[in-house]
Amino acid sequence: MAAFRNSLAVGAYGKNEQAGAVYVYQQDIVQKKWKLDAKFTASDGIKKDRFGWSVAISADMLVIGAYYANTQQGSVYIYFA
Repeated sequence: MAAFRNSLAVGAYGKNEQAGAVYVYQQDIVQKKWKLDAKFTASDGIKKDRFGWSVAISADMLVIGAYYANTQQGSVYIYFA
């Protein structure tokens, strides 16, 4: 993934027994369609972490919150394009 430009991030915190996932879709401007570009999961994720509870995306950064991770203290994951 070169950059998050023309991208949409969708949090799915209920996936995988609520471990969660985030799907990033890239917009194809020519065909005017969205296509799946990447799927993110927490490398240290466990059941009920709710990775993807919150997401924020910019041109070069994706920030994902896991509401119940880290013994219910929560965690933030930052990815750079």
